[in-house]
Formats: sequence, C-alpha cells, structure tokens
Amino acid sequence: MRSRWGDEWDEELQRDTKIKVGFVFNYMQIAKLCKRFEEETREWDDKYPKNELMKMWGSIMCIMMVLFSVTYSILIMATGLFFFFYGHNLFQIYGVWKRFDYSKGTYWGMTLLTLAAELALSFVVKGFIFGG
Repeated sequence: MRSRWGDEWDEELQRDTKIKVGFVFNYMQIAKLCKRFEEETREWDDKYPKNELMKMWGSIMCIMMVLFSVTYSILIMATGLFFFFYGHNLFQIYGVWKRFDYSKGTYWGMTLLTLAAELALSFVVKGFIFGG
C-alpha cells in the first residue's frame, strides 16, 4: 500500500486537483470557495471551473428564492441582512467568473433575470401561504 506522504508539496499533484462543489448554503463557505478558485486554479476551460461556479450560483439563487418567499412586512429587517450577505457572494462569484474570462453579460443577464423571476414567483407563493 502506497502512502500519500508529501503529496501536498508536489506541484504536479496539486495542479491536477480540482475543487468540487455541491449545494453550499453557508456564506463563509462560498467566500472561501471563491478565494480557493482564484488562488488554486491554474488551468481552466469552458467547463471547469464554470460548472462549479454555476453550482455555487444556483445555491445562492435557491437561498434567495426562500428569502423572497418568507420575507413579509416586518421580516425584511431580519432577512435584509441575509440578502446583503448573499448579494455579496454573487459579486464574489462574479469576480472569479471575470478572472477566468467567462462572459460578463451572460452572468449578469442570468442573475438579474433569475432574481426577477424569483421575486415574481415569491408573490405567488406568499399569496398561497398568507392568503392575500
């Protein structure tokens, strides 16, 4: 059985490691992942790290949908802070997106359209939940 001792010091082995992302809902974890992508990714193409960034973006969009749906009247005081933090994550992902020369217009287009659709859908969901 071969030991992996010293692998963290071998540059060839470090270069081959790719960061995998699942559903992430923690603000700090998303920020750390963005920083890792910027620092550790040396080679990129149309799929990597774009797919991983899209997973983080999708996680934030799911969280935003929940926040839009539960924000009602006075609750904006509690959820507003979460909107700020996850909005900040969207800008961090944009920074990484831009670093890898992906289309900026595509990122902001899909972000703004998705947020508008989520806001509209949240009114429908609130109508079912609160009956008004």
